[in-house]
Amino acid sequence: MYDPKISDWNKNKTKFLKKFKYNEDEKRYFKFYIENNSKGKHIGWDVPWIYKLILHNKITAMTSVNLIKNIGFKSNPNGIGAKKFRNLKISNLKFPLKMEKKVNPNYEYDDFLRKSFYHRKTIFIRILNRILRYL
Repeated sequence: MYDPKISDWNKNKTKFLKKFKYNEDEKRYFKFYIENNSKGKHIGWDVPWIYKLILHNKITAMTSVNLIKNIGFKSNPNGIGAKKFRNLKISNLKFPLKMEKKVNPNYEYDDFLRKSFYHRKTIFIRILNRILRYL
């Protein structure tokens, strides 16, 4: 299912973007990054992966604790998003693992991702925010 070049973007673009009818900022985010990725401007492994998950209505399993550390390239993560998660506390899993009987979407985590990553403001708002930061 993983296609780093997102070669089916033109075919599935309309279907994919309809999934964001209630969140224009998120729609703008994915359109920008997936379109760039499909044109050969590879952003990272996660954009093509998330694209396929959303396109096919898939969900991912999450652990209750953080198991990884984002060290980026030579311990220097690029971008604001990567820097936000540079110093997350790492924990170990406790065994035996406990599986939930019913699989439910984690809307709280989805909302966290929207606010932390997938919230691409319009160019006007981004310029205005940048000006305000300098004042």
